[in-house]
Amino acid sequence: AGIELSPSRFIHQRKAVFLVGLVQFTVAGGVGFSVARLLGFPHLVSIYFGMALSTSSTLVVLQQLRQWLRIFESFGRLVTGVLLVQDLLMILGIVVISELVHGPLSIIGGVIKTSLLFGLALIIRQWFMPWFILKAKRKQKRLEIPAGTPPRLDEESLLMVMISVLFAFAGLSNFL
Repeated sequence: AGIELSPSRFIHQRKAVFLVGLVQFTVAGGVGFSVARLLGFPHLVSIYFGMALSTSSTLVVLQQLRQWLRIFESFGRLVTGVLLVQDLLMILGIVVISELVHGPLSIIGGVIKTSLLFGLALIIRQWFMPWFILKAKRKQKRLEIPAGTPPRLDEESLLMVMISVLFAFAGLSNFL
């Protein structure tokens, strides 16, 4: 899914992506919060319910777009961008909610730490991962690929790298 979530695919639609994503997130979240409050749930539970209602399942939607062969069309790029905006807003929402009990300074600190983690993810995605994959391809080419076969990183190795990066980020976010 990470390949389709590349911001460069929908950067020329950024105004529409942010407008649609923000409006959808806000309206769906507000409706979910209001319904939960009308049903008698406490404020915090209602906020969680509203946030859960305001995001779509990115992986499910991307899979559907892939099956319908619409992922690279203008509509598919717009939907992909909106999904990314939803995910980012959800992450910020979780940080804000988890720090509510500690006060505004804690919320600001949480948002700053999240922004730093996001920046690190962009740096790793932009510079480290391409370097690492190229190095792995070269090593694999020297070791086991027959002459004339184009080098490619096998799926298990790539999956292990991705899971390792995921665990590293989970540990770093827990530390922060």
